[in-house]
Amino acid sequence: MNDYPILLIHGTNCRNDGKHHYFGRIPQMIEEQGKKCYLLYGDAWGTIAHNCELYRWQIKRILSSESCEKVHLIAHSKGGLEARYLVSTMEFAPFVASVTTLSTPHQGSRTAAIWEKRPLRLHFIGRFLEMYWRQRGDLAPDVVSVVHSLTPAAMAEFNQNNPDVPGIVYRSFGAVLAQGHRDYGMACLAHCLTHWDGETDGLVSPDSARWSKNHQLLSGVSHRDVVDNRRKKSHCNYDWRRFWYLLLEWLAEI
Repeated sequence: MNDYPILLIHGTNCRNDGKHHYFGRIPQMIEEQGKKCYLLYGDAWGTIAHNCELYRWQIKRILSSESCEKVHLIAHSKGGLEARYLVSTMEFAPFVASVTTLSTPHQGSRTAAIWEKRPLRLHFIGRFLEMYWRQRGDLAPDVVSVVHSLTPAAMAEFNQNNPDVPGIVYRSFGAVLAQGHRDYGMACLAHCLTHWDGETDGLVSPDSARWSKNHQLLSGVSHRDVVDNRRKKSHCNYDWRRFWYLLLEWLAEI
């Protein structure tokens, strides 16, 4: 049994700072279980490489302040790609015990590829988003580059360059919306994306979220509610507290 700190990595179009951070009530719940929990702070629209440079120094400070050898990385959406990049490309493997990804597009998104074929719209929306997030703390937002990195072709290259590292435990979770869900914003997105990505959690398909042999699909939960982003009940069959409690139990046994 280990007691390594748990580090939470956010996804795109959100930040971990501010009054209402990305992971809802989860950090408090983790602390209540006697675990150390830290939020990592990256740009809402930073590239994978840029955000990992920011995380590198944050992780080093945590390792030093906690006097620990390793940490557990739990990452949502694009943050899961950054967790893998930290371990494989930035050679942080000696300091990481496990990588858990939640609704991460490991195989890319066909929707991202569609957006890339509409460069004028993408650049227009990108400029607006970059201006918005710079005002909220982003250092180097780059919407066009981030969208490109999430296409299936770009992710195929990423996966080749960032294989799993022996000795690190990987686990992935996907999610899919179902009847009875209550995240109507994600439901609307899921309906719009059905033509390209099929069944999704509102953004990421179950097939794209699959990584490693240790994979599990959560039914009836949206992309946001996996990490309690809305701080509301998602589905009558999904208990976020129980899910995270079981996840913590599993991490303790690594």
